[in-house]
Amino acid sequence: QYVMDNGRPAGIKVVARERLARLQLDQGLAEEALLTINGAKELAGYEARFAETRGDILVTLGRKDEAIAAYQEALEKLEEGLGDRAMLVLKLEALGVMETDEATAI
Repeated sequence: QYVMDNGRPAGIKVVARERLARLQLDQGLAEEALLTINGAKELAGYEARFAETRGDILVTLGRKDEAIAAYQEALEKLEEGLGDRAMLVLKLEALGVMETDEATAI
């Protein structure tokens, strides 16, 4: 929390927020994690990462349609060659959104 509020440079605050949300999720505090991740004002190039984290939280909360939208947003915002596109595809497949043939086209 301290780093999220006071970290320098500003990018470290963004990373701290995402990590705090993941920690809260791991501790079974999904609602708090959602508030944390949604509280970001400036994402500084971390849009895909935040969208994926939001999706993970929403899955835990049983909000499947919102989770699907978050994972799809993460895929759209993921820069070529960065992040784990295959993991996002697997998460969408697990939610019944993509067929394996569709996923390989991404």
